[in-house]
Amino acid sequence: MPEATAERTDPLRDGIVHLEELPVAESRTEAFRLIRSLGPVARDAHGAYVITESEGVSFALRHPDLFSSKRALDSLGSPFPIVPEASDPPEHTRYRQLLRPFFSVRGISRWVPMIHALTTQLIDNFISRGECDLVTELAIPLPSEVFLTLYGLPLSDRDQLITWKDAVLSAVGLGGGAASDESITLAAQLYEYLVGHIADKRRNGGADVLGQLASDRRDDRMTDDELLGLSFLFVLAGLDTVTSALSTAFSVLAARPELRRKIVKDPAIIPSAVEELLRVEGPVVTVPRVATEDVVIGGRRIPADSMVSIA
Repeated sequence: MPEATAERTDPLRDGIVHLEELPVAESRTEAFRLIRSLGPVARDAHGAYVITESEGVSFALRHPDLFSSKRALDSLGSPFPIVPEASDPPEHTRYRQLLRPFFSVRGISRWVPMIHALTTQLIDNFISRGECDLVTELAIPLPSEVFLTLYGLPLSDRDQLITWKDAVLSAVGLGGGAASDESITLAAQLYEYLVGHIADKRRNGGADVLGQLASDRRDDRMTDDELLGLSFLFVLAGLDTVTSALSTAFSVLAARPELRRKIVKDPAIIPSAVEELLRVEGPVVTVPRVATEDVVIGGRRIPADSMVSIA
């Protein structure tokens, strides 16, 4: 007899959306359809207001005075500013100016040969088999190694950093709840690790991103606390969101072989394909904000100090 499958719980119950129960892995389109069926502003199971329609989303993202990023990442429990995500203009503008030399088109172009070489090396490890587990053999190691090289951290620390990253993200995942003692311990270990590397880069500098930021002598240079918050964010973003983006993009191409064939036939469309894959199957389902005052979106009042998720 075939093995019985567990019945899926309805993620919409009593007008509340349970984000962790949405079929995100199976279909982003269906997940967003379910959220939007509750109207332009929904509530999630943890009390946040979820803005779902494009007009409200655009308004919220363009008005940081009303929908602030500054407290939006408090759930990470960081004693330091999560740079640049947990900031609003003009503070956010300063961070962008400091980081622009590294992440502008011109800045990133310096790293393209390294990224290409790492990608080729990873593909060479499985190309002779004619198949692979793309997540474990490419989507996880590639962004990890690119980030570590870009940021000047030892490649040998990759697995430990992934362990720390997973612990932090599990502690602040969609399911909510208090972080476990083990997660808190691992997060503390990550902070201690980063403090040591920042101190080393302050002394010795380096050609990598962290080395150049740490050796900056301008009056508006980043403080140690800001560098620590930036490093903490980069570990999470560098070792998670890019993995998610690669995984979801290749999942689409696996399900739509005609799209894959079209890209192979005409590599010139790769930049447009990447943009569209990120738009349709991006790595982040919702973007957090905090309402700074009472705001009406889509006819619904969002009280001041409410957590807001922008879908």
